[in-house]
Amino acid sequence: MKIGIDIRKLFDIRTGVEKNFWELLENLGKIDKKNEYVFFLNKSDILPTNFCFSGKYKILRFEYSKMLSIKTQLKFRQKIKEEGIDVFFSTIMAYPFIAKCKKITTIHDLCWRYIVRDFSIITWLLQELWFRLNLYFSDFIITPSESVKNTIINQYPKLRNKIDNVGSYITNFENINIQKNECPTGLLKNKYFLAIGTHFYRKNYLILIKAYKIFLEKKKMSNDFKLVIIGKYSKSTNSIIDFIGEYGLEKFIVLANYVSDEELYKFYKNCFCYINVSLVEGYGIPIIEAMQFGCPIICSDIEVFREITNNGVLFVNHHNENAIAEAMERLYEDKELYNQQRKISERLFEEYKTKNNPAKKILEIITNQLK
Repeated sequence: MKIGIDIRKLFDIRTGVEKNFWELLENLGKIDKKNEYVFFLNKSDILPTNFCFSGKYKILRFEYSKMLSIKTQLKFRQKIKEEGIDVFFSTIMAYPFIAKCKKITTIHDLCWRYIVRDFSIITWLLQELWFRLNLYFSDFIITPSESVKNTIINQYPKLRNKIDNVGSYITNFENINIQKNECPTGLLKNKYFLAIGTHFYRKNYLILIKAYKIFLEKKKMSNDFKLVIIGKYSKSTNSIIDFIGEYGLEKFIVLANYVSDEELYKFYKNCFCYINVSLVEGYGIPIIEAMQFGCPIICSDIEVFREITNNGVLFVNHHNENAIAEAMERLYEDKELYNQQRKISERLFEEYKTKNNPAKKILEIITNQLK
């Protein structure tokens, strides 16, 4: 069987979707020695030096642009026919929908439908168009969580038999060589809250900053106990910076645009706790990564976070800064609760490692499509 995959996403700055794709390819190569993979790559792109795929594969290079263009669609259709591709698998919603082969696509979330302000009109329309093309042309759809799967089924019941949740990968920190007590520059061990995610409105950073200020005022903290926000900058970044300035928290809050996996390791390893108060998500990769380090976790009381944490962490009303600040304060003051939450995170991560195997599930779905 020949499986086609567009691998351009490997070249993006690795946020959640890209991290999952990178680890998925590596794991597919480890478990599938039978099938042949054809990786579609733009002629001008250079394959990353640390690209790792141990299965049978070939790289197919040709010039193509945006997947939605008619020219690109026709090129993909032709190349897929010439290569004898049986199944085309896409890790995003964009894919060659007119190609004559089985097509499996991925819908990570429906955030554009709930938080419109994170998207320009053009981007929103493209998201909606690709979503509808997925519903109509895909032979099978995968999601990273039961939450996303159930949301789609509730809106489109006829899809019940052509959609499934396969889970998601996270960054593999096992091979990163860091000195045990090395802290990120300018920070002290267990002296900062950590939040990770692109600067979208749905990440709810303004409410988090308000909660952090309440926490500081109640505990009469000096500026050595910080809030660190790591995430790709966006059109919302300036409003976050302005908000920090209005509250006089420039010395208390650290904003980082992008950090390497080595730096990310240090941020997780030394934080006091991890916080995610998003309004809506499709999964929650940083939450699982934080569990890997035994970080206590405070997060929004939303369905997908209940799912991936098995109801085990501290949940808060993400619309209420006082509720978030109260959870921060509880962890800071109650050492027994803090240690209990560390153990819960460690246990939840062991459960994740045991149950999570997206590559195996996806390979089973691909195989079933040709029966």
